[in-house]
Amino acid sequence: MATKPVSGSGNAAAIWNFLSSKGLSAAAIAGIMGNWQQESSLSPTAVNPSSGAYGLAQWLGDRYTNLQSYCQSHGLDWTSLTGQLTFAWYEMTGGDAAWTSALAKIGGMSAFNAMSVTAATEFFEEYYEVAGSGAMMDQRVTYAQQWYNSYVNGNPFNFSSVSVSSSSTSSYPSASTQSTIANQVSFPATNYSVVANSQRTGDILYGRRYRVIVSNSSGIALDVSDLHCTFDIQYVVNQQPPFSQIVIYNLNPATENFLLNYGDRVVVEAGYDGSQYGVIFDGEVVEPIRDKADNVTYRLTINALSGNSMLTQSFSNFTVARGQSARSLLENLASQATVPTPLGDISPQLSTATLPRGKAVFGMTRDYIRQIAQGNNMTFSAHNGAINLIHAADPPKGEILDLTPSSGLVGQPTQSDLGVSFQCLLNPAISINTLVHIDSSLIQAQTYQIGDVPRALDSAGIYRVVGVEHVGDTRGNDWYTNCTTVSQAGGIPGMISTTTANPWT
Repeated sequence: MATKPVSGSGNAAAIWNFLSSKGLSAAAIAGIMGNWQQESSLSPTAVNPSSGAYGLAQWLGDRYTNLQSYCQSHGLDWTSLTGQLTFAWYEMTGGDAAWTSALAKIGGMSAFNAMSVTAATEFFEEYYEVAGSGAMMDQRVTYAQQWYNSYVNGNPFNFSSVSVSSSSTSSYPSASTQSTIANQVSFPATNYSVVANSQRTGDILYGRRYRVIVSNSSGIALDVSDLHCTFDIQYVVNQQPPFSQIVIYNLNPATENFLLNYGDRVVVEAGYDGSQYGVIFDGEVVEPIRDKADNVTYRLTINALSGNSMLTQSFSNFTVARGQSARSLLENLASQATVPTPLGDISPQLSTATLPRGKAVFGMTRDYIRQIAQGNNMTFSAHNGAINLIHAADPPKGEILDLTPSSGLVGQPTQSDLGVSFQCLLNPAISINTLVHIDSSLIQAQTYQIGDVPRALDSAGIYRVVGVEHVGDTRGNDWYTNCTTVSQAGGIPGMISTTTANPWT
């Protein structure tokens, strides 16, 4: 059955439609595109800074010369997508001896068309791309499956990505072609897996998983997870934006320069095999710093903030009519500001009272949101790139996490003036406003000092998280979540005198 053409104006749609017009199956096309995604991010002007390989398929040596000669003799621009697709099809239909020979041995193009996505990807790499030991086949297959899912199953895949290692020779689209790539980076979905026997015993917190991706506003994303990375990510309950310091070791010069000059967003996923895995930070790069840890170890430190643009650059200028509620005013601030930001967790305690008269909004968006929060005894944050308003008496989302040594609790929690502090194995499910249960028998009581007011532990052992720090070292021992909490017995923190008091001021 003929492969259906797809709509769209980008390189990906053009490649898919060209190959489909030649009679290739969807799986074969996806296999080719998975390879070219790895080779060039689907850019016809991509150049490998180390080898000089060029274009979609990263042609090199005699094949690069043949590309230029073929296009010139056929009146085509060898730097264009059309020219390179035409030459690639020429190679696939007899112009490349190695590919033609391999194809003949399996029964010709019809046999290639009958392959699965994985088989087509592997065959195309082995006999057409010939990437050798640096093929990174798993990544090629992943890309191929994502393109298949995008155009056959309708699941969007809107980013360009290269997986980076310290010896990588990955290439990047030139500045002149980056504008053709989608402005929004949509990362592929996390591949959650089930650990054997976890259905009976619960997740076994063994086998670290992580992914570190740095992208730019043009849609180029680099996966640096194969390198040695460390991270220190901090969240607090107030307006201060979440902060992360991510250190990447021994990048090759081309990749490092790309991140220094163009990287403006970083996403970190971490946890363990199984369900205890997820995104722990998604924010904007504010400062990359290059230095040396010692004479042979280079490092790139990326300091990033989540929601920084909304807090520092977003300006609002509009009017609202009388009868608007605080919620509708928040929605207008989120959508009409110069930096539109989605609404996140909005407390059900938010007042439903309406404005008695119209209102003009002119000023920094954060100031108006903070006024709404303070007027409702709440705290405002921009965690995870969204506007969040939290009340200290809010009910928990989902289940209360029960922390014990068998579920990841490390060491002995210690009592503080208002709650407890504890450390556990890295857990992305713990965030600001999460409720946790820790049995009082596991907690070290606060040492009494003269003048202090003796404080009992929470009678129900329930605490609300108001500070989170995720620390990790992909090749070291650190893989922990450190938390600060306040007592939460009966749904009201022990430090609050009345249900209307505001503990955040």
